[in-house]
Amino acid sequence: MKKINIILILFISVFVLYSQSYIQKKDLVITREQVVDDIVIVDSSLSLHGQVYGTVYAVNSSVYISGSAAVMEKIVIFGGRVYINSDSSGPYIGGEINIYGSHVEVNGSSSESIDILKKKYDLDYSEEVKNWQLDFLRKYLIFDRVIPRIGRKPGDISTGFAEAFGYSLKEKNLGQVVKIRNLAELNLVGSVKTGRNVYYENDLYELYLGMFELNSINDADLLWEKLAEIPEERLNHSCNMSIGDGAHWNFRYKNQLVLMWYRKNWFFIETLSFRESGSHSKIEWDMLEDMRNKILKKFKESIVY
Repeated sequence: MKKINIILILFISVFVLYSQSYIQKKDLVITREQVVDDIVIVDSSLSLHGQVYGTVYAVNSSVYISGSAAVMEKIVIFGGRVYINSDSSGPYIGGEINIYGSHVEVNGSSSESIDILKKKYDLDYSEEVKNWQLDFLRKYLIFDRVIPRIGRKPGDISTGFAEAFGYSLKEKNLGQVVKIRNLAELNLVGSVKTGRNVYYENDLYELYLGMFELNSINDADLLWEKLAEIPEERLNHSCNMSIGDGAHWNFRYKNQLVLMWYRKNWFFIETLSFRESGSHSKIEWDMLEDMRNKILKKFKESIVY
């Protein structure tokens, strides 16, 4: 990562208390006077003239970056279009620029735009992005990390909706352990206030729902840090997003789909897996994902009820 200009740090530090993150699926304009933490946009447009204290992440969007803009960390863009107005003074980019499968124009021209950016910035560029990657990011990059209202406990969160999908209760326990089959197992004794693990099954799938109220936000942060040690190279279709309040992570591992998230001192996990091991077709994976998302909708509704 490139060194950050000291003057710019001092300027931003004056305004950082008034900044915020934007994580949305609608158009966004950041004026010259604005300072924000992070920006994540999907299927939208971004016009950036001000300063970003963290990262800009855009998927299938139209992104305009003016010469007055400053991004302290990196820019990551999948698909869509990118327009950069570059001159001797700006825009300032403190980290890498990662552009994958996007149409790129610098100063109104696509000719030699990549060469211009490579000379000025730390650029990682690819002309293509796979359709499944783009669709996957459009689905899961932005996620509502729901948690219960104050006073609710894991035992108050019903999982009976699983039976409406044809699942039978297999096992439940008080939730002292977070376990992702053949991948991770974390003992939460001493850090969890109350927890609950519930397991269901039917003829095709096995479902696991875990909900945990940690003793503190710090304990939740530490739990996520431990989970983040899972090597992403072992996973497929992975989308790990920690921008904003908390974090969420969606991935495939062997025969299972895993989605977990945390916010404040709450942590949740849902896994849905094939009962039969071995390879599965794209149609089978699509059916598993569709079922997982239907269950997820009911799970989230039960959490915020």
